[in-house]
Amino acid sequence: KKVVEEEAPQLTRKEIEELQLKATEERRLAQLDLYEEDRKSKAANPVPLEEAVTLVENPSTKQPIKKPDIDKFWVQDVNFLVYLPSDDVRLAPDGLDVQERLDAMIMLDQQLRTLLCMRLGAFWSQVLFDDSVMVMLDSYLRFAPRFFDARPEGAAEI
Repeated sequence: KKVVEEEAPQLTRKEIEELQLKATEERRLAQLDLYEEDRKSKAANPVPLEEAVTLVENPSTKQPIKKPDIDKFWVQDVNFLVYLPSDDVRLAPDGLDVQERLDAMIMLDQQLRTLLCMRLGAFWSQVLFDDSVMVMLDSYLRFAPRFFDARPEGAAEI
């Protein structure tokens, strides 16, 4: 008796591409579910920030890996501006471009907002591993005007 072998149906190029896209989408959804499960697990079982880890995608292999919540991995390239005494427009000499100083203050404000809007682990990673944060904070705390520096004229002394 001869065994009749059935040939597998030949798929067209379009059908193969559709199957590949479907498989890729299923893998992506499975990874998203894995990340969501990790997030829920972290919320249900909190640990100290210095011990916490988060699942992220390895950029080269596209596979999930665990990264500590305080790590250089989370540092963003912000390059914080330094606050200088000349940035105080009230004390600006006549030749200083006031608009340039105001633009610098707006940019510094945006950079600080970016820092303060980071999730907790990313915030502390930025503060610990980005030297420009500490330089900016030090210069701002030393040179920025205090609330009592900007008293209106004629205000009573306290």
